[in-house]
Amino acid sequence: MAFFPGSTGVIYRQFSVTIIASMLLSVVVALILTPVLCATLLKPVECGHEPCEDSAVFLNLFSFASIVYFTGSGTGM
Repeated sequence: MAFFPGSTGVIYRQFSVTIIASMLLSVVVALILTPVLCATLLKPVECGHEPCEDSAVFLNLFSFASIVYFTGSGTGM
């Protein structure tokens, strides 16, 4: 659409360039950033490793929320 002649090309040129730029950024994130973040977050831990206090609070809250969600407790039904 960016290479259409006449008024159509002028109207859609910015729109098509924006779509192309967003698609390229999405490809970069999918191919580079996501695997790097996964490798960082999913590192193996040593045996006997204890979670820090902040993550223990989060994990307890998340476990409680998961149990309430999957059992249907507290929904009023």
